[in-house]
Amino acid sequence: MRKSHIIDASIRAQMIRMRVANEGEMMPYFQYELKVGFDHDESNLFVIWPMTVVPKITPDSPLYNVFAFDLLKDKFEIVVILEGTVESTSMTTQARSSYLPSEIKWGHRFEPLVSFRKDTGQYAVDYSLFNNTYEVDTPLCSSRDLDELKKLRDENQLGTSNFEQLLLN
Repeated sequence: MRKSHIIDASIRAQMIRMRVANEGEMMPYFQYELKVGFDHDESNLFVIWPMTVVPKITPDSPLYNVFAFDLLKDKFEIVVILEGTVESTSMTTQARSSYLPSEIKWGHRFEPLVSFRKDTGQYAVDYSLFNNTYEVDTPLCSSRDLDELKKLRDENQLGTSNFEQLLLN
């Protein structure tokens, strides 16, 4: 755990990519705001140990139509900004990081870094696992297509075995 905490922390994420307006105007560096979420209330981050922040992919997200293979050819950058106040000094701090499509691992999760040690009765953070991921079964289709498949399944137009088969292809 940190010796001094970051209080009143907030996090933002933006996707920067080219956008073509309805009128045909090309905007090479259009900024889409990404909604992000984590383990608890979105408005207040209490940064005392590592936490995973993920984009919420909803129909209004620029990631809603992205397929796994799009990451091989798409051109965009996701910029994540953490801002807060260092408790011990009351100074504002900011950390930024950016991610290109080639750096995104589709179908991976981060390994947990925080564990509870029964022998000492304390939580421990294993920073040697930082950035380590493991693979999870994840459909290769976009969230939009996944929502459409789920809707068909729920309307009984698609059997469970057909649904699972479509997810794996």
